Amino acid sequence: MKLSVYLRFFVLLLAAFVFVIAAPPVTAFADYAEDISEQLGTAENTLSDEARDALEQSGFDDIGSSTADKLTFGGVVKYIAKSISGQVSLPLALLGRLLGIILICTMFSSLSDASGELSGVLGIVGTLAAAGVLYEQINTALSVVCIMLGELNAFMIAYIPVFVSLLTGGGYATAASGYYISLMALCEVINIVSERLIVPLCSVILAVSVAESICPLYSSSISSMMKKAVQWSLGVAATAFVGVLSIKSIIACAADSVAVRAAKFTASSFVPVIGSAVADAYTTVSGSVALIRSAAGSFGVMAVFFTVIRPIAAVLLLSASVKISAAIADILGQKNVARLLSGAADVFSIILTIAILMSLVFIIATAIMMLMCINAA
Repeated sequence: MKLSVYLRFFVLLLAAFVFVIAAPPVTAFADYAEDISEQLGTAENTLSDEARDALEQSGFDDIGSSTADKLTFGGVVKYIAKSISGQVSLPLALLGRLLGIILICTMFSSLSDASGELSGVLGIVGTLAAAGVLYEQINTALSVVCIMLGELNAFMIAYIPVFVSLLTGGGYATAASGYYISLMALCEVINIVSERLIVPLCSVILAVSVAESICPLYSSSISSMMKKAVQWSLGVAATAFVGVLSIKSIIACAADSVAVRAAKFTASSFVPVIGSAVADAYTTVSGSVALIRSAAGSFGVMAVFFTVIRPIAAVLLLSASVKISAAIADILGQKNVARLLSGAADVFSIILTIAILMSLVFIIATAIMMLMCINAA
């Protein structure tokens, strides 16, 4: 009789202990998801109004919403088309001004004397007039991209700790530390580029382009050489960064996965009676954290995409206008203006390269971490 009482007492105690272990994760998961959602909301506040509206329309304003059903390829293409169509007016105005300068120079060149002295003077005047028009638009493009880089940097500083906490909570502490260090270093690079590098670099290349257009002593390949050097340097640096982060993430996620499985095996094998329940509870919690991590990672990727797409579209259209004007100037025989416009197109290409690479590195790094953690789980 006493043995039966003790057995019942032990069963009740064991049931209560299992309930204490299994029940709190259910409520804790809801609280944890709400806390993560609030932290992501703080990061979202650093974005522009257009990016926040796009996130809300796409269903990424709340990690608990069904984002997979709302995000479609057609919707992304529609948003890109809308972003491009909203930036058309300024490039068209630039194209009209440049074509007007080119046509005026061509008209007066056809009326010049046979010696060509007046044609040379008109070429210099047209070049200076085009430089005045381009200077304003390049300043606009630089301002747009610098503001975008500032918003991107602020968002990353607020978002990275949230995503790192999700990685750590899922058992990937080593991978989280590597991601945190690498991305915070990227934030510092973005800050330096936006404040100290991009404006002086583009100003130098534009000045060299003006000198090449006016003075025949300058070679027309200097600005092109500078553009290629900058683009190759940025491309190599971004490739090396992503490559190193990928290798470190693969190794770190594999090590973290082994550690997690060892802990689950230890709990299942050496904890008496309730070892398997503890392991199963951990698996359930880990799966819940993985679900939140995937939603938060998708939120970060789409937030960066919606932040950069409009500035990139604006710079891309301005660059297209300048390249079209350069081709027309070359066809009409306005070599000075054509060389200037080609140099200005190089400036826009550098601005575009910086904007695209800085955003792509963050997107690729976050996607790598999401993929590695899923495969290692």
